[in-house]
Amino acid sequence: SMMDSKIYGVEIDDISGRIARQLYPESRIEIAGFEDVELPDSFFDVAIGNVPFGNLKVFDRRYNKYNFLIHDYFFAKAIDKVRPGGVIAFITSNGMGGGTFDKQTDKARKYLAQRCELVGAIRLPSNAFTENAGTDITTDILFLQKLDKQRGMDADVPEWVNTSVYHESDYVDKDGAAHHQIITLNDYYLKHPEMVLGKHEVISGPFGPQLVCSPVDRPLSELLQKAIQNISAEIKPYEVSLPDNEDEAISADPNVRNYSYTVVDGNLYFRENSLMYPVHVSKTAENRIRGMIRLRDCTRRLIEYQTENYPDETIQAEQSELNRLYDDHVKHYGYISNQGNRLAFRDDSSYFLLCSLEIFDDEGNFKHKSDMFTKRTIRTHIPVT
Repeated sequence: SMMDSKIYGVEIDDISGRIARQLYPESRIEIAGFEDVELPDSFFDVAIGNVPFGNLKVFDRRYNKYNFLIHDYFFAKAIDKVRPGGVIAFITSNGMGGGTFDKQTDKARKYLAQRCELVGAIRLPSNAFTENAGTDITTDILFLQKLDKQRGMDADVPEWVNTSVYHESDYVDKDGAAHHQIITLNDYYLKHPEMVLGKHEVISGPFGPQLVCSPVDRPLSELLQKAIQNISAEIKPYEVSLPDNEDEAISADPNVRNYSYTVVDGNLYFRENSLMYPVHVSKTAENRIRGMIRLRDCTRRLIEYQTENYPDETIQAEQSELNRLYDDHVKHYGYISNQGNRLAFRDDSSYFLLCSLEIFDDEGNFKHKSDMFTKRTIRTHIPVT
């Protein structure tokens, strides 16, 4: 039933991304880091991935306050991108102090548990990726289903949020320093050993003792097929509470930012999550909105051109267009920040971006247009080589 799905891919590596675009021309492949990709919230039915792993963090203003490591960040952002009832199926490592599922601190798992049900988890043996990735590492496949609404902090904590001590020992590192090592294992695997496709062992690792899932003498495909039978989930059709004009709503265009106005076939729409609703306002308000849509799109193009370091003549041409659109709008409807324009466009997520085009003094009197109309205000990022 999912064969005709629309597929969206994210790949940070330029070569791999361009190969993917050639292999899957009907899919939309973004070549960028997950943190830099603009994807709509509550939009996708399924998110599938083999998430990056490491003891590093990703800069994303929306999630910085949680201080997630990169693998936990991928889970957090994916949750916001799938719709209620949507499923996340991610492969993640148990390294770096236990990874997402085994580590002693439960902060990331509590975050997930407030927003998702654990449909199931499968622990793969350490040789699962040896042939195609050349690495021996113990990994988990985690299946999560997004809740309709977030759990409260005082709700019963699911078993998979907790871990238990699996191994405890003292050891001396290569520099002669003594350490006390505690290795934890997720309670889910303690209660569901049938989901572990190997044998848990503690071995000596580069940073002291570590837990691995050693392979057993049975084909992985056979073990995986058996474990999968213990996982059951249904992706139900998305049900939303629609307003009176539900019959006129259309599917959201992912190129339109959430909570933004847009024009489709000459008609005015407002996007809200997975649907876009027709906008019925007075003719004057509609003209204000259409004018500010053109201003918004031109401003964002200008930002993109500067960020991507387009030639000066391209940027100057877009600045001329922005000046023309702005002067025409002010001539007919006044400054962007005045009451009429504010009431018409305040629901659009880019309204305050447009307000930044105007500079006022402390008394509220208009001084001049912002520098964006005449100068480069963004310097492209140049990697250090």
